[in-house]
Amino acid sequence: MGPKVIGKMNNNTEQTEIKAPPHAAIRGDIERIKSLSIRRLDTDQVVSTKGRESWMLAQLIVTGPKGFTTLERPAPRISHYAFLLRKHGLPVETLNESHGGPYSGHHGRYVLNLPVQIVAQEFAQ
Repeated sequence: MGPKVIGKMNNNTEQTEIKAPPHAAIRGDIERIKSLSIRRLDTDQVVSTKGRESWMLAQLIVTGPKGFTTLERPAPRISHYAFLLRKHGLPVETLNESHGGPYSGHHGRYVLNLPVQIVAQEFAQ
């Protein structure tokens, strides 16, 4: 049985539920996240984020080792949010992927291969 479909995104693609490891569970609607603090399990460093940085970090945690592309999780300035998370010392990888079609080219897949523990999370009402 594949992932459970939980809704449609703006570009009418299906958004699927991806199971995160139990130690890294986001407990709320990621689209409404305001702040997120995590503890790196490799170094014990605590990283606190706000706003879109929190959204990006939550997406990376939920998608796990599969990561995501802007086609799967549309949002403006994703590469900038990855840059900001790297400034916090988080190893966000950008994997280069090719795609075909009439506008063939390359796109990035963002992945956080790091065990983390959620310390605190806050969501908008």
